Amino acid sequence: MNRFFYESLVDDLNAKRGVVFLAKESSQQKYVATFFGCVKIMDGSSINLVIAFDKYFPLRLPVFYVNDDNIFRVHVESDGKICLYDKSSILINKDMPEQILLDCFDQAIKILNILPGTDEYNQEIFREFDAYWMKTAKHRWVYSCFNTSEVTYNEYNMLFASKICVVAKTENDASVMAYNSLNAERKESDFYKKCLVIRLRKKSALINIKKNYKWKELRNYILNNISSSYKKKFEKFLQKKAKRILQYIFLVYGTSMGDIVFGFRVDIWNKKYLQISNAVNAKIDPVYIRRIDYNYLLARVERRATLKDKRVLLLGAGSIGGFVANNLCQMGVTQLDILDMDTFHEENVCRHFLGFDSAVNSIMTYKADLLKAQLEKMYPYVDIDSLNYANRSVEEFLEKPERFENYDIIISALGEPTLNLEINRIIYQKQIVTPLVCCFNEPYGIGGHVIISNLDKNSCLQCLYTKINASEITSFRGSLVEEGQSFKKNVSGCSGAFVPYSSLDSQQTAILATRLIVKVLLEEIKENTMETWIGSSDELMLNHFKTSQYYNIISASKVCTKNDFGNCHCVVCGGE
Repeated sequence: MNRFFYESLVDDLNAKRGVVFLAKESSQQKYVATFFGCVKIMDGSSINLVIAFDKYFPLRLPVFYVNDDNIFRVHVESDGKICLYDKSSILINKDMPEQILLDCFDQAIKILNILPGTDEYNQEIFREFDAYWMKTAKHRWVYSCFNTSEVTYNEYNMLFASKICVVAKTENDASVMAYNSLNAERKESDFYKKCLVIRLRKKSALINIKKNYKWKELRNYILNNISSSYKKKFEKFLQKKAKRILQYIFLVYGTSMGDIVFGFRVDIWNKKYLQISNAVNAKIDPVYIRRIDYNYLLARVERRATLKDKRVLLLGAGSIGGFVANNLCQMGVTQLDILDMDTFHEENVCRHFLGFDSAVNSIMTYKADLLKAQLEKMYPYVDIDSLNYANRSVEEFLEKPERFENYDIIISALGEPTLNLEINRIIYQKQIVTPLVCCFNEPYGIGGHVIISNLDKNSCLQCLYTKINASEITSFRGSLVEEGQSFKKNVSGCSGAFVPYSSLDSQQTAILATRLIVKVLLEEIKENTMETWIGSSDELMLNHFKTSQYYNIISASKVCTKNDFGNCHCVVCGGE
C-alpha cells in the first residue's frame, strides 16, 4: 500500500464525518502512515487525535491515540492509545477498508464520549478498574490469597519472601502459597508484617485513579467511605504515635460484578513522634493486587453454587481419571482423594493428562502421586490426597466400606466392571447414600459411557449387567460393540496390554462425566442416569470388528440419555 491509499481513506473519513485529519510524520516506526486531527465530544471539549496504520491494514485495525491529554479517560491507555473494546461489532472486510476506518473512528468517538459522572462511565470504571490500577501501580504489586467475602476490618499477614509478597489471612496460608505455589526461595531474610485490609461501605465513592496521592487525601477517603464501626478502628490506628512507620493498606470495594481490591504503601517519617494522622512527611505508592484466591480464580467458571466444600473420591487415575481430576479442579473442587495402584510409564503419555516429564520422574512413579503433584502445582487452592497407604488397591479400600460415607461422591474410572459391580453391591448392601459415578470408553473411538447410580432405588449399576429375563450376570447391556469380541492389544507382553482408544476419546468421556458429576454435587440430577456419547464406527469396522444392535439403534444421536434402566431381575436392587 502506498501513502496515497491511506490518504484517500482519510479523505473519505473527513468528508463523511465532517472532520479534518492531515498526514504527518510519526516517530513510531511501526506505523506506515499517521494522521493528526481534532475532534469535538459531547461536553463541548476538543481532543487532539492521531490515526495510525501499520503494514497489516486492513487485516489489522487502525489505531487511535489521544494526543497531549492529561485527563483520565476510560478505555484510554497511559500512552494515549484508545482500546476499541467492542471490536466484535466491527466487521473486518479487507475489500471495504473505507468502512473499516469509519467503524473504528465511530467506536473511538463513542469511547471518548463516556464522560465522568455518567452511569456508563461508572460502570466502565468498575469493569476495567483492575486494569487501570495495574498501570498506575506498575512498580509495586503483591499476591493476595484471602477470601474477600470475609473481609471486614482486618489485620492480615504479609510475607516478604524472595522478591515475592503474599497477603493472606494467616502466616501459614501466606507461606504455603509463597513457597509451594509461587516457588519462592526460602531465605533467612524472609519476614512477616501486619497489614490492614478494610472493606469499603456499599455504594461509596471509588477513588480517583492517578499516579500520586497525599496521605491526607488517602486518610480522608478511607474515613469517608467505611462504616462507623470500622471508622472507630481506623481512627484508633491513626492516633498511634510514631517517628517512622511503613504500613500497607488494602481496600475491598464490592460491586455487582465482584469485589475490587486495590492497595497503598504508606511510608511515613517524622523528626519527632507524631500521631499517624498528623504525619508531615509521607510517601504514598499505589499497590496492585494480583489476586490468586479461590473465588477470583473461579470467577470465570459459571457456577450457581460452590464446590469448595464437596469431598470427592476418584478411583482410577488412568486416561479418563486424569482428565476428570483436572476438570474437577478447574470447576472448583478442592478436596479430592485419588486411589490408584498403577505406575506411570512412557507408553502412557499419549493418552493421559500427565506428560513425558511425569513418566521419567525419578522420585515418584505412582499415577496418583504424580497427578496430585501436578494438580497442586497448577491449582493453588486444591488439597489432594493420593491415598498412599498399604498397596493402594481398591480391594483393600473395600475392606472398610464405611469410608465411602466420608465423601459426597464416588467416581470410578477404573474400567473394571468386576470392581465397579462390587462397589455397587457394597454401597447398596450397607445402605451408603453416596452417589456412584462410573465412566469408561469403548474401543476405537466408537463412544463412551457415564453411569450415575445410588441417587434413587429404582435401578443400580448391576441392572445394566443383568439379563433381561433372568438374574444371571451378563456383559454390559449398553455396549456399543457386539458381545464376544476381544479388543486388547499389546506391544510389550501381557503387562503392556491395552484397549485401543485415543486421548480425545478419554477427554470426551471425562468432559461428559465432569458435567454430570458437577450436576450431581449441586443436586441438579436426582435420578439414576446413563449418558453415552456416540462416535463413528469407521475405525472399529476397518479393524474387522462389529457394532452392537444397541449402537445401530442410537448411532444417529450424538448423546443418548437413559434414566429407566432398572431391571426387576437384578439381585442387588430388584429395580423396576
